[in-house]
Amino acid sequence: MKAGPVGLFGGMSIELGKVGIWRHPSGLTPEVVADVEALGYGTIWVGGSPPGDLGFVEHLLLATDHIAVATGIVNVWKDDAATVGASYHRITARHPGRFLLGLGIGHPEATQEYQQPYAKLVSYLDELDDLKVPAGGRVLAALGPKVLNSDPLPALRALADQLQLARH
Repeated sequence: MKAGPVGLFGGMSIELGKVGIWRHPSGLTPEVVADVEALGYGTIWVGGSPPGDLGFVEHLLLATDHIAVATGIVNVWKDDAATVGASYHRITARHPGRFLLGLGIGHPEATQEYQQPYAKLVSYLDELDDLKVPAGGRVLAALGPKVLNSDPLPALRALADQLQLARH
């Protein structure tokens, strides 16, 4: 199954399956990912804001044969777009059709630089566009509706969203 509403915009060709798992990297051993793939899950979502070099993601792809791996999320405050863009291209060249780059702002309490998050997100997406990271190869996480309601640009450019409503 291709990613839901993304197909409306065209461009995403990553098979995510109907059911996936989300796990912190500490819980994604080679044995676990092999079992997850053998059980027929479509995607492994790597949580915990993995580093922008995406080495852990590549390790998971090497340990499996066909399951997709997605980041949920790479925090745009932690790593610059050039690092993430280079990592994206390295991974997709080696594992075509199996990696989805999930990006987001993250939680305010986790980042001292947390100022003007919307502007930061738009700027980061501009940089990824310049680096030729295709919109169909990334998804956008939002901690609430403001990013998606204030301007459709990030949502359309990311082609999909993971809406994670923060509960206080």
